[in-house]
Amino acid sequence: MTISESGAESGPEACPETQETERNTARDTAPDTPPPHRPPQGRSPGALLGHALSLYARHWKAFTGVLIGPVAQMVVGVYGSQIINLWLLDQNQALAMRYPWVAIGLTIVVTLLCTGLILRGGWQYMLYWASLCLNAWEAENGQPLDFKKAYQSLSNTKKAPYAILACTYFSLPALALLPFIVLSLLGASLGPNMLELLMIAGVLQSLLLGALWVASLIPLTFTFQIAAFENGLPFNPIHTFLLSSKFVLKQFWKTTCLQITVFLLTNILIPQALVWLFRLLKLSTPLDQLHSWLIQQLVTGMEGEMSFNSLPLWKSLLGEDFSWIRLLSQTLTDLGLSCTLTLLLLPLGTLVFTLLYKDILKCDRSKKTWLGF
Repeated sequence: MTISESGAESGPEACPETQETERNTARDTAPDTPPPHRPPQGRSPGALLGHALSLYARHWKAFTGVLIGPVAQMVVGVYGSQIINLWLLDQNQALAMRYPWVAIGLTIVVTLLCTGLILRGGWQYMLYWASLCLNAWEAENGQPLDFKKAYQSLSNTKKAPYAILACTYFSLPALALLPFIVLSLLGASLGPNMLELLMIAGVLQSLLLGALWVASLIPLTFTFQIAAFENGLPFNPIHTFLLSSKFVLKQFWKTTCLQITVFLLTNILIPQALVWLFRLLKLSTPLDQLHSWLIQQLVTGMEGEMSFNSLPLWKSLLGEDFSWIRLLSQTLTDLGLSCTLTLLLLPLGTLVFTLLYKDILKCDRSKKTWLGF
């Protein structure tokens, strides 16, 4: 064996420092291994709701301000058609009896004008329902809120398909009232006894359809986000409803939890607290007086057509006197204020579900839902 061969065999055992140096050098020169890819994580329902409330607290004046016009038109139209017609009839009873066609013509004109005001305000409100989604995303990104641009982008480019979509969406609760209306009209033609029976049957059927409509609000959660953010909007609203349902099924429990929370906040907790405050400060007294006058005028006008005492059920509920008018007028006041406040609280729900919609797009790019389609 030569000296060189012997050195080659014994070298590694004799120099462990050399081996350690070589291993460190190889590790330092090796390329960095990239960390495993982790998809973006969506925010929890509490985080989404908290962030939406923070944005709403920062921008609530701007968001609410654009809705005051449409809501005011609807409120004025609803009350105006009743107040003006009843006031004209009360002030000109002799003229109405002498020239009935003049009175009927004035009633039709006033009703048409007020109906046009309601429809105009309702259409503007429906457009804001979707266009505010664009403004909600501007608020999330810290951009200036351009309500006019968002509103015009929807009304100019998607007006016809959006009108079909919105009318279909808002006609669903009207379908729930159809059994009550039809059966009540049928009962009125058959007599007082059948009227009570058919009204009860109509209420039960309408309650069932109403429950189905409330349940359908969950799969239709992202209808207006899709209308606002998608480039093309189909004329067939079924496609939009199905796409919304697919988004919901990607985060079903999160969406359901937020729907229930937002419903409680915007329909019960916040409006009822403000209604209680209005009544405590006696700010709702003028509306009580207005509703009391409307009910008295309505009852006076119906006395010649049908007596309440001819209906046993109504007689037992309302009593012999008209002391119920005060309670009914206060109930109508509270209900009217609550509905108006709920309409003005639309931006809170818009912020919540726009953030959730963007979260789903960012964090879940799979084509399948948890149901497997």
